[in-house]
Amino acid sequence: MALLLRREWLWLVVCLIFVSLIVFYSIKLAQQPPPETGEELAGGEEVEGEGEEGGEEEPVQPKGAEADFFIEYRLERERVRGQQMDMLREIVHNPNTDPESRREAHDLLLQVSQSLEREMELEGLIKAKGFRDAVVFINREQVHVVVKAEDLTKSQVAQLGDLVQGLCGVPLEAIVIDSRPR
Repeated sequence: MALLLRREWLWLVVCLIFVSLIVFYSIKLAQQPPPETGEELAGGEEVEGEGEEGGEEEPVQPKGAEADFFIEYRLERERVRGQQMDMLREIVHNPNTDPESRREAHDLLLQVSQSLEREMELEGLIKAKGFRDAVVFINREQVHVVVKAEDLTKSQVAQLGDLVQGLCGVPLEAIVIDSRPR
């Protein structure tokens, strides 16, 4: 009976962590204005902007606001993942945790740290490809990439898709690539 309760507690904690990540990610995406241009690999559909519309000017943003999305997103991602890892470490190091739950928590801890490592590596590689900035979010079902760019060409999207697929081993249908000009 105690084993079942511990196991249920472990899964409850894991589910809460993933739900909080999904909520965080959804809130961050909802706060973004939709990109004017960009392409998406999921489902094979592509979306391209039509260029500038005559005479309309975009509102002026204060200097430094350009990097805010990317910096804030990384900081929030690190905070949420840190909390997730702390909770898993507590389960692993708790002497009252049964061995099976401890092993499951340890495996999840390794997955989270590997995802963080891949996200940071992908962001660095994307910048090395000539993009000004990028943020990457890896979850079990999808990899979402947001690059700082006015628009993305088909070759850039293909290049990014190949990069993500090679590093994460996910199918192209599970990769979403967006651009965010500022």
